[in-house]
Amino acid sequence: MSRVPGWLGKMGASLTEMSRRLDARQAEVADEDTAPASETARSEAARADAAPEAVADAVP
Repeated sequence: MSRVPGWLGKMGASLTEMSRRLDARQAEVADEDTAPASETARSEAARADAAPEAVADAVP
């Protein structure tokens, strides 16, 4: 018997799974773009603002 049908079936299943994951990731990115700034983004911005002061204090 030929192994081609099984090989094609596995390939199709893999492509379907990749498509599902891509769709889920695209939905996450779309939600991130429309959502208000999260606490993580705010804390990163606060660290970025504080970084120049910390560097200035470290210079002798």
